[in-house]
Amino acid sequence: SQINSNGCHFFFFFFKYFFSTTPEPTMSNHLERIATVITVKQRRYCGMLVSIDEEAGKFTLTNVTCFGTEDRPSNEFIDKADTIYPSLEFTAQDVEALTFDEDEAGGDEEDMTPGINEGTKMEAEDKDDDEGELESDVEVDEEDEEEEEEEEEVEKRERSGVLRSPGDRWMIRGPTEYVPPVEVEVVAKRTAIPLDDNEGIYVRDTKSGKVRAVIGETYMLDQNEELYEKTLPPQVEELLASNKDPLADRSVRGGKSTTGGAPRSRDKTRVVSYRVPHNAAVQVYDYKEKCARVVFGPDLVMLGPDEQFTVLSLSGGKPKRPNQIRALTLLLGPDFCTDIIQIETSDHARLQLQVSYNWQFAVNKDDVEDAANIFAVPDFVGDMCKAVASRVRGAVAQVKFDDFHKNSARIIRASVFGINDDGKVRDKFAFDTNKLTITSIDIQSAEPVDQRTRDALQKSVQLAIEITTNSQEATARHEAERREQEAKGALERQKIDDEAAAEESKKSLLELQALSAAVESTGQAKAEAESRKEASIIEGQAAVKQAELKVQALKIESEGELERLEKARKAELEFLRAQNELQLDRQKRENELEIEKFQKTVEAITPAAIIEMARAGPDAEVKLLQSLGIQSTLITDGKTPLNLFNTAKGLIGAALNNSDS
Repeated sequence: SQINSNGCHFFFFFFKYFFSTTPEPTMSNHLERIATVITVKQRRYCGMLVSIDEEAGKFTLTNVTCFGTEDRPSNEFIDKADTIYPSLEFTAQDVEALTFDEDEAGGDEEDMTPGINEGTKMEAEDKDDDEGELESDVEVDEEDEEEEEEEEEVEKRERSGVLRSPGDRWMIRGPTEYVPPVEVEVVAKRTAIPLDDNEGIYVRDTKSGKVRAVIGETYMLDQNEELYEKTLPPQVEELLASNKDPLADRSVRGGKSTTGGAPRSRDKTRVVSYRVPHNAAVQVYDYKEKCARVVFGPDLVMLGPDEQFTVLSLSGGKPKRPNQIRALTLLLGPDFCTDIIQIETSDHARLQLQVSYNWQFAVNKDDVEDAANIFAVPDFVGDMCKAVASRVRGAVAQVKFDDFHKNSARIIRASVFGINDDGKVRDKFAFDTNKLTITSIDIQSAEPVDQRTRDALQKSVQLAIEITTNSQEATARHEAERREQEAKGALERQKIDDEAAAEESKKSLLELQALSAAVESTGQAKAEAESRKEASIIEGQAAVKQAELKVQALKIESEGELERLEKARKAELEFLRAQNELQLDRQKRENELEIEKFQKTVEAITPAAIIEMARAGPDAEVKLLQSLGIQSTLITDGKTPLNLFNTAKGLIGAALNNSDS
């Protein structure tokens, strides 16, 4: 029997086998037997089981041999130990699997007990109705009910037997107990394989032959399934086993990784996974669908059954040689590479240049076609170096050695990047085939190839140094002579300036002497004229002052008169305003008295009497006219003109109306 799962699973079966209170004789069967233990670190130990601690969940093996990790996947490879340990103690948490050597005297039938996540693959050797005994967890007293069990067994076979043909295979899944009959052979015992989200296995259907990948779930193989070993090309196996970092170890040519990762063996039944680093890409080709996909990092690539990595074979070394670097990852840059190329000038001088290029891939990761183009050139390093070297050789072949030696950087940049319409060197050189772009070029060294050119160049350099030295000496000597001549000229010019200054002083002295004599002769007349001029000036100033004072006096008088008039007008206005207010007040008082008088009169006469008095005159006149028989009357003053047409019309209309009525 085999126990294989995590620690809790192991603990379940451990108590079932060794600490059950049922009368099964499991303790005596397993003690003093050879046991094989596989720990969670995938190390296998083999020894004799001598003791079991029920409370602590521990057991002890003696004469233990450690076989290491063997071919099981593990983070650290451990080889077989030559030492035999007298005693080792194991706990349930440390054990992943526990097996015991089978008892050779066990008989023809074997008691199978698949546990949780376990199964037994069965095959019928003869016609069978699947009458194997499935035992439940409830113990039956065989001594008391033996006859009843036999009768139930017969009835069960007659009632629900499943007929099996020779060669048929089926699975019995746990947890259960199964006793196979003699016609059934136990082909294999299987355990569920736990898989993380980033783990998987390859499974092949033995009937159809189809292979599929199961990823991210705990899976147990069916009776018609088996693990499929995926084969990879030797180059891919070597790259996966080298455990190199694509970024840190990109300059390593073979050997161990500089990052310290040890080579690891691959379980061929496990899904091949590869971690794509940041700013990198991996191409995977599906030979069944005949299509490729590009995965950009950071990401995890998991190969399907029919997928393979695209291996890059790049040029390397200085100068570049093909097939020097093999990689699964294509770095997108920015990065650099160095190459050594040989050139020849127009005067047949052969030189060796060491040039460094900065490059990167300008790719749109969202465009599938654009992403596939970066893998269009298998050796982009060699293609880039050949293209640049061809352009440099063509440009250098048109210039002489001296010109190239002076303007090497400009000539090489112009030959690689090209010249735009403005006559300036472009900033980059792009390859449209695979979206590769060169952004800068650095000339690290330039040396002649043959010895004669090297000697000639050295002599030329020495001669140039001597010429430069002599030129500097001649320039210094000429500068010293020039400064000496300038000093002499400055001294002579200073002497001439001093003599000229002395003559000017003499001239000034003579002019002053002549002026003093003239002043002396004309002093009296000048004094009189000066006095008259001063008197005239004083008189004029006095007249001006007098006029200014008169203007000020007139201004004062005008301002006083204006102020007087303003005050008079203001007083007059105040008087008129007060007088008007008094008249208004008096008129208001008179009106109020008149109103009061009229009100009192009306109150004394009474409104009815007033109305009768107003009606008395017109009523008397009306009665008088009625007595005279006059129908209408027109009274005028004789001055105001009258419209007799309208009047007649009115009289006629009134008469008509009266007649109608």
